[in-house]
Amino acid sequence: MNLSINGNGVTNSENILPDTFYYNNSTQKFNRQIIRNSFSGTYETKLDSTSSLKIMADGGTDHKINSEYDYSEALASDSSVVNQNTRTVNTVSNNRLSTATCSGERSWASRPYPVAKHPGKLYQ
Repeated sequence: MNLSINGNGVTNSENILPDTFYYNNSTQKFNRQIIRNSFSGTYETKLDSTSSLKIMADGGTDHKINSEYDYSEALASDSSVVNQNTRTVNTVSNNRLSTATCSGERSWASRPYPVAKHPGKLYQ
């Protein structure tokens, strides 16, 4: 599965103070992506007439990419630059998860019980 989100935003504001005014402008662009793979499986076998074995496994991987770009500036009333900032963030992450379960089962009900032919003696 591949999911991707792209976006951007722009903010423009004006601050009016008693002695001056200035403008703030900012821009943001981003791209986020995740690639996800998963698996699951079950194996069951009968060992003999009274026993069975079951193995279950599942897991997956996530590959995430995040890119972000931010720009902001503050301008004075004459459009001269008061402050300017640029920020770029790029991250990549890989996550892996796996689990396995093993269980055995034995059926005692199908096993023959010893029979007593003589009191006090058991034959198998």
